[in-house]
This record gives sequence, C-alpha cells and structure tokens, in this order.
Amino acid sequence: MTLDKNSWGYRRDMTVADIHTVKELIEQLARTISCGGNLLLNVGPDDYGKIVPIFEERLTDLGKFVNTHNEAIFGTKPWIFQT
Repeated sequence: MTLDKNSWGYRRDMTVADIHTVKELIEQLARTISCGGNLLLNVGPDDYGKIVPIFEERLTDLGKFVNTHNEAIFGTKPWIFQT
C-alpha cells in the first residue's frame, strides 16, 4: 500500500486528507499480520529524493507503534479459522 491514497508517487498538490492516518495504517497492519501477511508501505519521495514531512511523521508514528508492540506483532501466528 502507499501513504498517499491517490498516488504511488510524489504529488505537489496532495493535501492532508489524501494521506492515510496513523490509525488507518495500524488497522491495515493488524489485518495483514493477523492473516500471516507482510505489509509493504510505499513512500513517494519528491524530485530531490526527500521524504516530505507528513510522510516522515506517519512513518515515525507507525515505527513507535511497532516498537511498543513488537512482541505482539513479531510473535504472532496467523488465524487457523476465519469467520
């Protein structure tokens, strides 16, 4: 998935509403790992290869969540039965 809801690359005209919230990222991460998957998160750098501050903030906050809950994340096993 990508941080920008509308593009896999950098857009100059993106707004905060176009960026996934940390809550949305955590929900997607939880759904993915609960089924035994891996989450690949795309970040589109600007023309100079820089990561824009809003992307950096989202990555930092997601990293804090993962560091805080690493035992629950990395020690999980996928569901055997799904309803």
